[in-house]
Amino acid sequence: MGVPSPSVSSLIQHQMNLAITHLKKDMID
Repeated sequence: MGVPSPSVSSLIQHQMNLAITHLKKDMID
């Protein structure tokens, strides 16, 4: 498959950030 394109990595980063934010929110509540 090779190295993912910048758009793909930024998309993955965005998904990770959303998931982390969601987890933190769940922990706070």
